[in-house]
Amino acid sequence: SQFRRVLTDRTVETAEVVSVHTDQLGIPHVRYRVDFLRPNRQRYVEGTRVLAARSFFDLYQERVGA
Repeated sequence: SQFRRVLTDRTVETAEVVSVHTDQLGIPHVRYRVDFLRPNRQRYVEGTRVLAARSFFDLYQERVGA
């Protein structure tokens, strides 16, 4: 699944979910890859990140259709 948000400078940040797992305390986490498309159409791909699922879905509220 992919999710997106638009930053204040109009950069589009897209997060692609790689996996979801639960830690030892029972807290679900999302591992995802993120890339940025700047207003000048320059793309920047970043490596993977991990966030607690609640934080991930607070940050990325727009799901991108397939």
